[in-house]
Amino acid sequence: MGFLGMLAQADWTRGVRMWIFVAAALAALEAAYLFHRALPAQPKEPMMYARFMALPFSTRRIIIVMASFFVMWVCAYLPKSGFTQVLIGSSAFVMCWATGILVPFLKVTFFVLRWRLWYVVRYK
Repeated sequence: MGFLGMLAQADWTRGVRMWIFVAAALAALEAAYLFHRALPAQPKEPMMYARFMALPFSTRRIIIVMASFFVMWVCAYLPKSGFTQVLIGSSAFVMCWATGILVPFLKVTFFVLRWRLWYVVRYK
C-alpha cells in the first residue's frame, strides 16, 4: 500500500486533522516567504508566468489539464470532505474548459433551457 493509500485508510481524528492543517498552513507560509525572497527587485529574465504565456496555446492547455488531473487524483485519496469535493468539481470544470468541451456544452444547455422556458411560458 502506498503512502496516499495509507493516508486514505488512516483513522482521521479531529486532533490529527488539526495538526495536519497547522503543518499545511506553516508550509504554505514558508513557501510564500521563499517565493517572495526569490522575486528579484528588477527581473533580469522572464518570470514563470511570462515563460508560461510564451508557450504555444495547445501546450498551455495540456499543462492546465495535467495540473487539474493531478489535483483530482490527490483529492481522490484524501478523506471525503466538502473541500475535497469542491476541489474535484473545480478541477473537472477547468479540465472541461481547457479541453474545449465546456463552451459547446454551455451553448447546448442554454439553448435547451431557453426552449424549455419558452415552452412553459407559452403552453402552461
